[in-house]
Amino acid sequence: VDSLLDIGNLFAIFCIMTIMLFIGLADDITSLSARGRFFIEIIAISILMVNDSSFVIDDFHGLWGVHKIPLYLAVPLTIVAGVGIINAINLIDGVDGLSSGYCIFACVLFALFFYMSGMYVNLILALAVIGGLIPFFMHNVFGKYSKMFIGDAGTLLLGAVMAYFV
Repeated sequence: VDSLLDIGNLFAIFCIMTIMLFIGLADDITSLSARGRFFIEIIAISILMVNDSSFVIDDFHGLWGVHKIPLYLAVPLTIVAGVGIINAINLIDGVDGLSSGYCIFACVLFALFFYMSGMYVNLILALAVIGGLIPFFMHNVFGKYSKMFIGDAGTLLLGAVMAYFV
């Protein structure tokens, strides 16, 4: 019950989700410049790092023989990884159901990990994302007459959530 009341990090991710939604919506309507979007994505990832120091990729736990990473390398690595995840989700939106299917699959795995580690607030967020994406996925994969793109608004928001989960 105590972990369900620990919602401190949710405020930051909800703010980032809102920013990404509005930036994506503005891009869908007016076609923002790539530089402008890239700059805002960097700011969004930086806000998450400032809000929660555990958001920084500072330890590989022995992967490839790498353990602790100094902060001057960890911060740029986290920004590159976060912006890369956001843009990867955005780029795969053009294939019917790929971005939504990928995010559903990723959120199922994250939900399992969050459940096993007792991170129930993140578990609820992962389940909410799954619930929002399943109808969209079903329409795109099994719909006969029309297909939908999530659009930049949706993919930037999903990318920010996936970066937060990672």
